[in-house]
Amino acid sequence: MILAAKKMAILVTCLFAFPGRAQAQNEDVIRINSDLVNVFFSAVDRNNNFSTAIAESDIALYEDDVRQEFFTFQKQPDRPLSIALLIDLSTSQKEKLSEEKKAALSFVNSVVSNKHDRVAVISFGADPFLEQSLTSNINEVAESLERMKILSPVGYEGRGRILPVGARAATGSLTYTTAIWDAIWITSKSVMSEVEPQARRVIVIITDGEDTSSRATLDEAIDGAIQADTIVFAIGIGDPKVSNGVNKSALKKLGSETGGQVYFPRTDDDLNNSFKRIERELRSQYVVAYVPHQTKPSGPYRRIRIEVTSPALKRNKLRLFYRKDYYVKPSFIKE
Repeated sequence: MILAAKKMAILVTCLFAFPGRAQAQNEDVIRINSDLVNVFFSAVDRNNNFSTAIAESDIALYEDDVRQEFFTFQKQPDRPLSIALLIDLSTSQKEKLSEEKKAALSFVNSVVSNKHDRVAVISFGADPFLEQSLTSNINEVAESLERMKILSPVGYEGRGRILPVGARAATGSLTYTTAIWDAIWITSKSVMSEVEPQARRVIVIITDGEDTSSRATLDEAIDGAIQADTIVFAIGIGDPKVSNGVNKSALKKLGSETGGQVYFPRTDDDLNNSFKRIERELRSQYVVAYVPHQTKPSGPYRRIRIEVTSPALKRNKLRLFYRKDYYVKPSFIKE
């Protein structure tokens, strides 16, 4: 009864705020009331194919171990995408950079389907540079990717604007260091703050995961993405002759805790397939929204767990990918 009353109140608010748009109420309602929590998730079956036939009754969602009643449940939400491409320009990427840029551009061409989908490009070594702000113009994305180079023997070339991470300088030098976690943290804080409320926020990062100079930690980078309601997909590529190869454990944690996935391509074909896999996942997502029901007071961090309840889907070994927690009141303060 309480949830039904809340639903009615929010729906009335939505109808007055958006007259003539009752047919789109699910999109508008989700962000009208600050109590509502959105959780995007994707599902993969035993054959590693994305499942697009899940019903609301097939899953259960828990917040801090308390089962929640869904306010809304949508299949394959046709919401605009805001994607930040993060490209590692440290020395470990020198041999692969050309193919990385080609694969990234092919991905952008495929995933940007209308003027509401937007892409930003950020390069990083010791510091992150905004090469291209969010745009739906694919030519602008292509130009920003083209001008990024790793100079011989080391160094960065581009025309991006530096994104200040904090008062403290990055540790190490500008040539032999990689500040991966700084790049994710500042992208979540700065770039994703420009995104309209109803859009899906996504970071796709190409890196070896070997961070050597960040002011932020991996956990702070994850927290920043969660606060910005941003999913992170990582493509792990490295050069064992330059560093230790790829830090798989760090990248797996980054993807898992933000609701994304991680890929470790070995060939150029693998690289292209990784981007295609991310594209398919973004087009196969579900979203659930709920008004939290708590039996006891809790802090700003809330844990989320989604379980498959359908016996048939359990037999098919369905796996779900989603963020594992969220902040009640997002806050970005970095001294």
